[in-house]
Amino acid sequence: MFAAAPASASIPAGAMLPNTATVSYTVDGKTGSVASNLAAVRVGEVLDLRLVPTASSLAIGPGLTPVAFHLTNAGNGREAFTLSGRLEGVDATIEAFAIDIDGNGEFDPAIDVRIEPGAVTPRLASDASVTFLALIRANAPAAGGKLIVAARAVTGSGEPGTGYNGLGDDGCDAVVGATTAAAEASVTLTIASGDRNSVSVFKSQAVSAPNGSTDPVRGATVTYTLESRFGGSGAVRDARLADEIPAGTVYVPGSLRLDGAALTDADGDDAGSFDGAAIRVALGDISGPATRTIQFQVKIK
Repeated sequence: MFAAAPASASIPAGAMLPNTATVSYTVDGKTGSVASNLAAVRVGEVLDLRLVPTASSLAIGPGLTPVAFHLTNAGNGREAFTLSGRLEGVDATIEAFAIDIDGNGEFDPAIDVRIEPGAVTPRLASDASVTFLALIRANAPAAGGKLIVAARAVTGSGEPGTGYNGLGDDGCDAVVGATTAAAEASVTLTIASGDRNSVSVFKSQAVSAPNGSTDPVRGATVTYTLESRFGGSGAVRDARLADEIPAGTVYVPGSLRLDGAALTDADGDDAGSFDGAAIRVALGDISGPATRTIQFQVKIK
């Protein structure tokens, strides 16, 4: 999600600051004035940023887990930022990053903009912010792991005061600000709770485009898989799952499945239904440990 840049007192990078001086005088009783030549100073670009996670810890399980971060361009020019990351103490990989367009903290390939590790964000205006997701694919949950994400200004970073001549906005000089134009933020990764009667849902997706690629383009089909996991040895009563169809997509009729078995879209025929806005599946009473898998498809408009 992008946040608009608020009003700021900082002078934009590349702006010209003109200045002239005037001398007033009196000679033989007559007053006059003389103006100096015009002197102008071009404002340089200050490179600064702020990076914070939206939560200090997060429980993860096998599959894809999005971890949200908030990045702000704290400089006075338009700047893009390189994203990278690493994992410690967990059997997982950083699959990619993604701009969280709708700001819901979930990754949806039909909406969110995927960024490969080492690639850059869109340019942000001064004081503008963006929420992005680190997409973690875990092979197995592991307590005590940590995700560290780093961001740095594309123009340059380093010790405060480091200069980059001619590389700022509109060819102005750029200089590294107090934040070093680079930052790291970390999130503690914990194992999903296995307490009695614990319930969790893990959602993943696969994209199939008309051209045979996995690009989320117009006409591509997105298959969503939702694993409802019921931990411990207790019983869960009247379990139900609902999932709204993402904006910009249409539901594929007849694509709803429960544990591989087809469900109808009509309400009352079986456990599944589609009401025009969301799929719904009644799972009923479930004794743990158990996993129920639901699938459905949408097409990108």
